[in-house]
Amino acid sequence: MWQRQVSALIFVSISGFGCSTVFADSNNDSTVKSGVAGNVKVSPSCPGPQRTGQECVAPYSDALVQLLNAAGVVVSSATTDNEGHFVIRAPAGDYQVRVNVEGLYPRCESTSVRILNQTFVQTVIRCDSGMR
Repeated sequence: MWQRQVSALIFVSISGFGCSTVFADSNNDSTVKSGVAGNVKVSPSCPGPQRTGQECVAPYSDALVQLLNAAGVVVSSATTDNEGHFVIRAPAGDYQVRVNVEGLYPRCESTSVRILNQTFVQTVIRCDSGMR
């Protein structure tokens, strides 16, 4: 009996890999039809001097993106996927979007968003990797 349970556990664990197209969404309330969606990018992502025409930007995966209300209270959050994508469902209102970073780098900009009813605001958050 316990072998079946272990096999089922292994199957569930393995089947979760490769889902980079699914956005990480912390608020699973499907009745909320508005929020913020976007990408988190980090640069430079190449060591050494950057050459003309060379793009040194990479997605910031597993970043904790937080949505703060006007009082500065975190009302929701999501973790970015392998491509740096995130989706946070939230009711209409004015919010601040930030990446919660432990340590000095990467340093990420925060951005203000106004979410309207039945609308997802699109945003890109850029982070400085500190690489020079």
